[in-house]
Amino acid sequence: MSQTILTIKNMSKTYGKAKVVDGFSLEVKKGHICGLIGPNGAGKTTIMKMMAGLTLPDNGEMSLWGDSTNLDKNRKRMSFMIESPIIDPDMTARQNLTYLRYVRGVADKNKIDEVLEFTGLSDT
Repeated sequence: MSQTILTIKNMSKTYGKAKVVDGFSLEVKKGHICGLIGPNGAGKTTIMKMMAGLTLPDNGEMSLWGDSTNLDKNRKRMSFMIESPIIDPDMTARQNLTYLRYVRGVADKNKIDEVLEFTGLSDT
């Protein structure tokens, strides 16, 4: 039996009067590849943002690796790139990484230097 990596049940999101996601459900098993396809405005980006924890659903359930109580912890096992990277173009690479370090709860400040050195951006 394959392990379920992601389960979403009846997830919905409304912005103002516009219901952008209505009762979305999905199950992804270990080893499977899944893509969201649809026209502009179909809710693909909003679904990904809810999966990543960047926006909260109005209702519905989600679990990662069978766990719905530690979503933030389990999200650290995943990576998301939604539309464009989450960076502020008015900040330096170091400032952006510092912000992301706080958001992700990474305590080790040295990780920033490691990433900047690895990418060749150690001077920024």
